[in-house]
Amino acid sequence: MRKAIADLFFLCIAFSVCALSGIDSVQVGAGFEVQHESIFLQKNTNEYAPDTIPNMAGTVFCNIELSAGNQNFLVQPGILVKEQKFRPFFRKLRYSLFTDRFSLSIGKDSFSFGEGIMKNYFFVHLPQSDRFGKKIYPLVWHTVFEVPVKQFLLTSGIFADADSTAFRKVPKWYSLWAKAVYTNPVVSVGLEADALLQPELPETAASAEQKKAYTCTAAAEISALLPYQFKLYANAQLPVDLLHKNITDWGTLAGISKDFLLNSITLSSIAEVSYSMEGFAYSVFQSMGLADYAQISAGVQGLEAKKLVGIMQAEFFISDFSIKIGYISKDMLEKQTTDTSYLGILSIAVSFNGDV
Repeated sequence: MRKAIADLFFLCIAFSVCALSGIDSVQVGAGFEVQHESIFLQKNTNEYAPDTIPNMAGTVFCNIELSAGNQNFLVQPGILVKEQKFRPFFRKLRYSLFTDRFSLSIGKDSFSFGEGIMKNYFFVHLPQSDRFGKKIYPLVWHTVFEVPVKQFLLTSGIFADADSTAFRKVPKWYSLWAKAVYTNPVVSVGLEADALLQPELPETAASAEQKKAYTCTAAAEISALLPYQFKLYANAQLPVDLLHKNITDWGTLAGISKDFLLNSITLSSIAEVSYSMEGFAYSVFQSMGLADYAQISAGVQGLEAKKLVGIMQAEFFISDFSIKIGYISKDMLEKQTTDTSYLGILSIAVSFNGDV
């Protein structure tokens, strides 16, 4: 109930600000998204385990976007359907203000910046922000303030856990962060710093109890555009746990990409290497874009001589309708199956987001 009241309170404030400023335009739309994931397990590893573990969720929502001068307000109320349960929620809530000198954004939304397919060490250091084979940019409560100064873009903000509040629980983490990026037509250089605050949260099960933690992180990234459409980029991150006085989740990544343009077809070849606490990782990907109709990519990603998987992703567009298909193969270096072994992971997502 508190979460619903907080969302409605923010909704009323943002709507009132836009209304008092004079609404210039109103856009209304509706959409849905259905996601299904199947994990195919090895046979005979556990007699009680199923052959496939399915996971499915669906969302039905509507879009309401108001514009008033240099202000914008977006709200996406919806219903989440998962495990035969229906839960109303606000998919997104965002109030934005734009001026010649600064911009401001407040609400619930997702964010991304930084280079890298395997890892992204220039993004804000958040709990479970990525996993092997897939970068994850979580939905967060945010306040983001940006100021352009000539060729610099200065940004500061506050992120907070939106997943826990969606289930009417106390946020598991908060993050204060700032970054500065210098860009010109050839080179981009950025510095980022953040502080992750995780309060102590006792749970029903002792193993799920979250201990208090404060982590400060420094990160940097540089990218350069070279002749013949080559692009080089590298980033690094150094988080420090202040309470336990140790370094956690450090890592660095370097990559090179090359684009080929053939009429309405875009081919991109990408190779990356990274080094972190997990060890030396590498990946090679080839992607193909067909105008505004499809984006297909395939490649391999490995971790030293311990793990090697194939990854394929395809997305097809028909106006406001899209289909995403992804597949992660079994570990091709695994010599002996275990209870956690799998043959592959197949994910399918169907979405529609249109104007009324």
